[in-house]
Amino acid sequence: MRLIALLAPVALGSALMACTPQDETSGDDTADAAESGITKRVVNLDASGITIPPQDGDAEMVVPFGSVRAATEDTLSSALGSIKDRQANGECPAGPISSTNYDGITLNFQKDKFVGWFANGGDYLPDATRAELTGDSGDMTAVEDSTLGAEYIIGNEGGNTISLLFSDDTEGAKPTAMWAGVNCLFR
Repeated sequence: MRLIALLAPVALGSALMACTPQDETSGDDTADAAESGITKRVVNLDASGITIPPQDGDAEMVVPFGSVRAATEDTLSSALGSIKDRQANGECPAGPISSTNYDGITLNFQKDKFVGWFANGGDYLPDATRAELTGDSGDMTAVEDSTLGAEYIIGNEGGNTISLLFSDDTEGAKPTAMWAGVNCLFR
């Protein structure tokens, strides 16, 4: 099962940091998640790339935005699974983007460099409500007049952020997509 760690909305500061994976056998996952953000194992989807936390005796592997495409795909293949397909879109608002699609997540590249990720399925979306993800900190901000729907960001606009799209604007809504870095979004 591929799982992710969503950035804790607590203590974001100037740089966003991924949560530390928690033991999956703990008795009260809901309480743990509410206190430290939504954390699952295998990959951490960060505002500045993707991190594979230490597992099975392996060291942590960090794949920041700006990494070379071949190295990015090689490093992440064990965690993301097999490549479903590759695509190119020359008409994106952010400029031409080439994508590598896996089950539930897409990696975006410009000029052969890793520039963004987009998650819309699999185990990459947190199984938590908007209220649970926001917690007491209130560090999730609504994107006013978004043409995409109930869009929120974690982080400061103009800096490193993670964007989340929810099923609706209620506190009980769950994410349907999330992304960071450069993506092909038409607004």
